[in-house]
Amino acid sequence: MTNFILDSTIIEPLSKEKPKQVIVLCHGYGGDGKDISALAMNWRRFLPEGVFISPNAPEVCSINPQGFQWFDLEVEKEEIILEKSLVAEQKLSLFLDQVLDSFQLEAKNLALVGFSQGCMMGIQVALKKKEQ
Repeated sequence: MTNFILDSTIIEPLSKEKPKQVIVLCHGYGGDGKDISALAMNWRRFLPEGVFISPNAPEVCSINPQGFQWFDLEVEKEEIILEKSLVAEQKLSLFLDQVLDSFQLEAKNLALVGFSQGCMMGIQVALKKKEQ
């Protein structure tokens, strides 16, 4: 399997077959991929041919060093928050490209799900992707 740009928790398809879908679960501020991957335990019975991938955000969280953040929310300057969110967006976009390439799937077979800050990142990335 590919070494992705973001460390990830991967839950293989229930069917044990080659994945036909990939579901990327993006955690919130201070969380991690392992936490949000718990959703896959219920969802995989409805998507038995899907692989669930839950990346850790690229930065250690400033207020919870056991967790991660997509960008720092403790900074007071909005321009810096925007700048950091754009860096995280690029990393998540590259990560999604790596995931699709690794599993030889098209973007139409990708579900991008997020909670809190992970949701913000998912929306930001998805709206700027060329593929639907």
